[in-house]
Amino acid sequence: MQDTGRTLEAAKRISIEAGALMGRMFFMDPAQLCTQFKAGDGDSPVTVIDTMVGELINRLIREAFPDHGIWEKALGRTDSDSPWTWYV
Repeated sequence: MQDTGRTLEAAKRISIEAGALMGRMFFMDPAQLCTQFKAGDGDSPVTVIDTMVGELINRLIREAFPDHGIWEKALGRTDSDSPWTWYV
């Protein structure tokens, strides 16, 4: 059984780290914020910020809960047999 207190603390820590990364990127040169469209879905724009923050969140979840699944907007789904899935 998953310890929900540990999961909540990890979610808080991960969101703080992701927010800090987004804050640092807020002042990026707009020319660096190229927008691409998600593979297989030409209607969903994805910026470099989306991708970098998504990669950070995925890495931090994997470090804390390697057996959990992740469904992330910019990066897609990481399959897992775990009953736990993070929706980012």
